[in-house]
Amino acid sequence: MEFKALNKIIKIILGIFVLLFIVALFSGGDDSTSSQVQEPDTASEAATEQKNVTTSSSNETVKETTSSEEPEKETSSSEEPEKEIVSTSFSDFALYSDSTATSLQKESFFDDNYKGKYVTWSGTVSSVSESYGSYTVQVKHKSSTLVSDVIVKMRDDQKDKLLQLKEGSPITYTAKMTRYGDILGMSAEDGTIE
Repeated sequence: MEFKALNKIIKIILGIFVLLFIVALFSGGDDSTSSQVQEPDTASEAATEQKNVTTSSSNETVKETTSSEEPEKETSSSEEPEKEIVSTSFSDFALYSDSTATSLQKESFFDDNYKGKYVTWSGTVSSVSESYGSYTVQVKHKSSTLVSDVIVKMRDDQKDKLLQLKEGSPITYTAKMTRYGDILGMSAEDGTIE
């Protein structure tokens, strides 16, 4: 009896620690995008060639610009590239729930099958937060999970949908998986609510 109570207290303390770590992780903001410098498009400049042509009648030099490329097609902001979805059910990652699998096995499976790829999964909202203009949803996929299985950094255009969510609400989302961790679960970015 005492062991179960002690085990429960340890789980609660661990849950609080994980929650504080998550808050600290996301409260730092994403400084990497603010320090990036936009490089000029040198490919289109390289494809454009200027020639000096001298006309025989007036002896004046005229600059003629030619392009060896077809003009780029403009895409509207509402069009976005097709995302290849590699999984439509959290149960596809059954190894995550396997208590006999090692951390190395789980991380290796994640890296080989999910890292940098999009999934569409359904779960239960654990929390919704905003920090420095970034929106984050923590999602539980297993009933035994204390805080969350996946932390999803949502796209900015999802704010109105996020405002409708409550803790315990069902959610189906599509996101690009970025990281696996034993303590903090998995992380994803570019999230949208379906």
